[in-house]
Amino acid sequence: MRYLKIAPAALDTRVVNVTLSEQDGLAYGRVTGPAEIGLGEEGRGTPARGVGQDWVQAVLAVHQASRMAEELGTHVNVVDPDGLWHENWGVLEHGAG
Repeated sequence: MRYLKIAPAALDTRVVNVTLSEQDGLAYGRVTGPAEIGLGEEGRGTPARGVGQDWVQAVLAVHQASRMAEELGTHVNVVDPDGLWHENWGVLEHGAG
């Protein structure tokens, strides 16, 4: 799986995106998917199918994003302003933005 680190302004509703955030000392993630499969609002994206809440544990969000991207044949854009990415999740490349 290919993971590209991007700036928040570079979110792309054509691919799978995962945004990581630290809240109260814990790592959380939010997955958004492509608008054409019914997961996105114009310019933003909405929570992916199967995620009961907007924010879930970061590892679960990365797993969800990876599965969705595999099904769609695309990569995962990662927004990680707090540096929460773990090497065991995969190689995080620098993308656009």
